Amino acid sequence: MQKGDSMENNELVQNKKNEIKFHFNNMRAENFKNEKYGISYKDIMKLSQKVDLAYYKVMDDENRETEAFFDLVRNPQNLSEIKEYANFVAENFENFVILGIGGSALGARALFTALTTMDYKKCDLKRNQRPNWFVRDSICPEKFACLLEAIDVKKTMFCVVTKSGGTLETLVQLNLVIEKLKEALGDEYTKNICAVTANLDGKLNKWATENNVKTFYFGNDVSGRFSVFSAVGLLPAAVVGADIDKLLEGANNMLQKCHTLKFFENPALYGATLQKIALDKGCNISYLMPYSDNLKIMAEWYCQLWAESLGKTISSFCKNKHVGQTPVKALGTVDQHSQMQLCLEGPYDKIVTFIRVNKHENDAVIPNLNNGLLDDYVCGHKLSDILNVSQQATEKALLERNRLNRTIEIDELDEYSMGELLMYFMIETAFMGALMDVNTFNQPSVELIKLNIKDILSKKARVSKIKAIVESQKEQEEQKEENAEVVEEAKPQDVIEEKNLTDELTKEPEVMTQIVSEPVEETFVSDDEIEDFDFEISKEEQEQLMMPEVEELEKVEVPEVQDEQKIDFSEDEQLEGQQQFELELEEEKSEPFNEDKKEDIE
Repeated sequence: MQKGDSMENNELVQNKKNEIKFHFNNMRAENFKNEKYGISYKDIMKLSQKVDLAYYKVMDDENRETEAFFDLVRNPQNLSEIKEYANFVAENFENFVILGIGGSALGARALFTALTTMDYKKCDLKRNQRPNWFVRDSICPEKFACLLEAIDVKKTMFCVVTKSGGTLETLVQLNLVIEKLKEALGDEYTKNICAVTANLDGKLNKWATENNVKTFYFGNDVSGRFSVFSAVGLLPAAVVGADIDKLLEGANNMLQKCHTLKFFENPALYGATLQKIALDKGCNISYLMPYSDNLKIMAEWYCQLWAESLGKTISSFCKNKHVGQTPVKALGTVDQHSQMQLCLEGPYDKIVTFIRVNKHENDAVIPNLNNGLLDDYVCGHKLSDILNVSQQATEKALLERNRLNRTIEIDELDEYSMGELLMYFMIETAFMGALMDVNTFNQPSVELIKLNIKDILSKKARVSKIKAIVESQKEQEEQKEENAEVVEEAKPQDVIEEKNLTDELTKEPEVMTQIVSEPVEETFVSDDEIEDFDFEISKEEQEQLMMPEVEELEKVEVPEVQDEQKIDFSEDEQLEGQQQFELELEEEKSEPFNEDKKEDIE
């Protein structure tokens, strides 16, 4: 922050063609009845060093996350291809449907509602020679079924958008659409589908490549909620007839204005600093309240951008600290009659950002019909006059109650001003994240939800599979029992008896099995019984029968050795060994027969 910056003009006003204006004076302490509720110059200067660091962190060329979405407007990619394909869709299809969720759909929805007629036609005629648009960013069964029933899928282009290429809800939608298109078009169904993704290895891109589906890509470093100036937002905008060159021009102009370290000339840096100081003072809720139905969806887009970027857990003094500022969407004048009561009398924990549009198309003058319904001071004004006066009255009431608020003023809502507005909020979010010391571009806990979904569905699938197997087995058993009963009833009695007899005869006797597997004592002959045999047996045969080990021993061949290695046994040693063997043999003959001996013989 430069010390020479002046605070004399705390309203940032641009004078170029249709540039948006910023009024931050209702955040400043000098404009409050009780200055303690506002933000003073001293509060800003205390944060000046951190502000400078945040600026360099965001605007550093080495910061690939910010450079990635800055480059979308500095050096637009595939712009001619996007325009050409958009014209092809407009000429050949009556409906254009986006299948996506979160950042893959909210940016396009914001552009649709801001730059086209709010209500699409439910007839065969196209609006302004451009397709009617639909966005399905949920898997609500009723809503999705209603869409497929309301449109002719043959005349509809479905644009599937997912950065990762694997978003569950989006791929579920795509599968349902493919089923309908196949029924209507057969093998030609892929001509009614296009895709936008960043992940070349994702499921969507692999499927699109295999099926020759037209696909647009954007950089993998671009976070989904910052991707509105890629094909994610530009293709849908071009399809419905928006001037995407003008959109990018406005965005690039805002980027240039925010690329200065002059604090009070940098609207995004100034705005983020006021938001951070307010957060430190306890204002942990940030309202965005446009006074235009055309910006209602942009408020939803802002809520995702602010919440997903800033709601994080950071380490502070060896402890986890949970930080963030809760975004809330509101709409003027609708929420003047609901949420503003809370903002005016509730806790001092809110900041309200108004968006005012000065000129509206199809503006009507309120007639004076002298019927007593309206006072004279109302009649003769335009609808836009009443709308804008309501906004000014609301911000004045907040200031009188010492409530922080600020206003963004748009002369006319068009592609240029929308480009500026969207880029402003993205850069302010990046500055705010840097001031809060969080990673603005990740969403780790959202990934946890995805893992839990996968885990729960996998468990349910396994349980269903097990149930199916059990039911199948049960049915098979019941079928077997039924078949067996039928067979028994059909067989004559003599056939049954014949089968039983055959089974009995062919059955192997249990005693035979026992003899083979477990020999009994009677199958062996003891030493004492040998003499009782009727046939004659020689002494040599008897020795062979009783001493099979000796026979085997005599057959062992002793390998020859060299003369110097031959071992000489004396006669005494040989005799002594023979005598010992005979003694052992005599002892074996004298022992009675027992079970252990039986096992040895076996």
